[in-house]
Amino acid sequence: MEILLEPTSNKLMVDYIFFKEDYEEDPKEEPDEDVNIKLKDDVELIFPYEVEGDKTLPPRDVSFDSVSSDSESEEEEVYVAPEATVGTITQKPYVIRDFSRGLFKASHARAKIMEVELGTCQTEIALLKSKDRIREKERDLLNHYLENVERAMSNVLERVSVLESGENATLKKRLAETVTKLVSARMECDTTERSLHESQMWNKIFYLDMVRIGAVPKPPSEDEDTERPRKKSKNSTSDGTEGPFEPRGPPSDS
Repeated sequence: MEILLEPTSNKLMVDYIFFKEDYEEDPKEEPDEDVNIKLKDDVELIFPYEVEGDKTLPPRDVSFDSVSSDSESEEEEVYVAPEATVGTITQKPYVIRDFSRGLFKASHARAKIMEVELGTCQTEIALLKSKDRIREKERDLLNHYLENVERAMSNVLERVSVLESGENATLKKRLAETVTKLVSARMECDTTERSLHESQMWNKIFYLDMVRIGAVPKPPSEDEDTERPRKKSKNSTSDGTEGPFEPRGPPSDS
C-alpha cells in the first residue's frame, strides 16, 4: 500500500493505491506493517513565464472563467508515480499560479459588471427625468387649456350680460311705450265717456224743452202705463201698427 501526499492547490490529497498483484500472489492476511510517511521538504516552486532564457511576454488577458476552469481541471488530476513501491512516498511539485493576475482579472470583470450596472442606473435615471419632463409638459398644457377655457367662459358670460342688458333695455322701452299707449287710451276713453255723458245731458235737456213747448208729446208716466193702455196715435194703421212718425213743426209764434 502506498500513501501519496500531494500539496496541490494548498491542500493535501491522500490517495490509496491498492495493487491487485500483491493480493493475488499472497491471498493470506498479512500483519499490519508500520507505514513510513516521508514528506519532501524541497518543494519545487515553478512560476510561469520566469524560465531562464525565456523572454516571451505573457499572453493577452482571457476571461476569469477560463482561469478558474484550468485550476479546477488541475485539481482533479491525480498524480501516480510509475516507480511507486511500498514504503515510499512520492510528491508532485505543485505550481503556484500568478494570483495577482487572477485577482486583477477578477477585479477587471467586476469593474465591467459595475460599469454595466452604472450604465443601467444612468439609463433609468434618464428615463425618470424624461418622465418628469413629460409630466411637467402635460401639466403646463393642462394649465394653458384651463386658462383658455376660463377666458372663453368669461367672454361668453360678458356677451350674455351685454345681450341681456340690451334686451332688457329694449323690453323696458317697449314696456314704457305700452304703458304710455295704455294711459293715452284710458284718457281717450275718459274723454269719450265724458263727451257721451254731456251729449246725453244735452239731449235730455233738449227733449224736456221740446216737451215743455209742446213740440213733443209728454211721455206717459209709469203709473199711467199700468192703469190704462196707451193711446193710439193718429198715424196708426188699420192693423194696429203705428205709421211713420211725422214730426211737427215748431209752434207758431201766434
